[in-house]
Amino acid sequence: MTTPGRTIDYDFVAHALRELFGQHNILKVAYDWHFDFFKPSLLRAGFTESVIAERFQEFAQTTKMMSPAMANLERLLLDGRMVQGVLSMCVANTTIRMDAAGNRAPDKRKSTHRIDGTVALIMALAMVPQVKPFDVEALIG
Repeated sequence: MTTPGRTIDYDFVAHALRELFGQHNILKVAYDWHFDFFKPSLLRAGFTESVIAERFQEFAQTTKMMSPAMANLERLLLDGRMVQGVLSMCVANTTIRMDAAGNRAPDKRKSTHRIDGTVALIMALAMVPQVKPFDVEALIG
């Protein structure tokens, strides 16, 4: 789903998240540094400070942070445990960077087209162990 218009409408996203929280048992949402701009929209959409503190967690998109979840994504894809569907395009567009310690993460600068879906999926996979031991079903509640 994209937001209407040419730019990201944080209020639109916050209201869409509020609907999803009402429909599903969402336990964790990972976010990057834009959250300070997004939090007021969450509050306007009806999220409370306590729900935001409990359910939203910062996740820096660094190689060190992304690498373990990326390894889980690769395992799920290679084992045929996750159907890519709409993410096929994003996964195909993803180029990987590696740091000196061997940690890997998507490289937005070297990827040819949109990879946001891949990055979002990796961040979601990173939240799963915090909810319960790693299990792909934990992504869907």
